[in-house]
Amino acid sequence: MSARRVFRALRTPITLILLIGVLAGGAVWGYHLVVTGVRPVQPSPCVMVAMPELTPESVVIRVYNGGSTRGLANSVAKELRGLGYIVSAVGNTDEIISQTIIVGFSADSPEVQLVASQFLQPGIRVDGRIDHTVDVLIGDDIPRNSAP
Repeated sequence: MSARRVFRALRTPITLILLIGVLAGGAVWGYHLVVTGVRPVQPSPCVMVAMPELTPESVVIRVYNGGSTRGLANSVAKELRGLGYIVSAVGNTDEIISQTIIVGFSADSPEVQLVASQFLQPGIRVDGRIDHTVDVLIGDDIPRNSAP
């Protein structure tokens, strides 16, 4: 019998024995995990990091006109850009608005407070958005601080 014929004859049983060994090892490992349980991973401790001051250059705003005056959103967006804000969209809203409304993640979010500081007594609406952009809904009656 040649070596080649012997190898062919033994190849299938050896492969089968190796696969049964891998299967048995996996079964033992799985049984061990079920019996002992998985150790919970300890959460890493929180690390306090000093945050830089929020500036207009890091706030993304969308300005929408909700009043009857044409071009109002464009003029407010132009003024906000002049202050350094990033204005990503300008358009109209389907909602009729008389007073300026600032829409953002939460009423006490730094970006909402920074944008709201540009207007006198704006309304604030929260929607929990996760991207922390700020919408400025402009109405016909927009009392403003020094700029916008």
